[in-house]
Amino acid sequence: MFREFRIKKTSVVLATALFLSISLVGWGMNDNTQGDIDIINSPAELREEFVDLKDLKKEAELTIEAKVISQETIVYEKVPFTISQVEVLKKFKGNLNKGSIINVIETGGIFEPQGKNGETFNKVEMQLNGVSTLKPDDHVFLFLEGFFGPQIEEAYIPLGAYQGKFKVDKKGFVEQQSNAESNAEYKLKNFNATRLEDFQKVLHVEDL
Repeated sequence: MFREFRIKKTSVVLATALFLSISLVGWGMNDNTQGDIDIINSPAELREEFVDLKDLKKEAELTIEAKVISQETIVYEKVPFTISQVEVLKKFKGNLNKGSIINVIETGGIFEPQGKNGETFNKVEMQLNGVSTLKPDDHVFLFLEGFFGPQIEEAYIPLGAYQGKFKVDKKGFVEQQSNAESNAEYKLKNFNATRLEDFQKVLHVEDL
């Protein structure tokens, strides 16, 4: 099975265990910036999407609470991929133990685009539907599946590109990592910001 990413005329095919195809329909520069870095919003159509937590929990190979401890961005076929090393704080599904460190790969991230003649431009951040990749020190809940592709060996990828990512904010609430304006249709139904302890309890329930 394959994951297919399309950016203008560039087609990148990623081998993976399960089918999820994302078609990037264009590069659009936002007015937003992160420090001195411009943000490129790449509108994307998720060809496999998840409706609620029950769907995510059922399809995930691995469900964890974790912290991002380090990361790097690589460029493959002119497309940026962010590879984050995350430490498992709690495991709700899968074979990993607390303290395990795994790689999580995502499309997008901060990189320096190159022109046709090899010239390098200023750093930008590419986001799918306005959703950023994981960031260092993020406290997150992740619904993951195994990734198989030329970019990296032994890695996982979030379900639904970013639907399987939930971030814990400074007040201790868990929120789905999404952009309300650009991808409201991909937000999970009936999910609102939830206290950390309550979210952990929900994940322990066998039938959500």
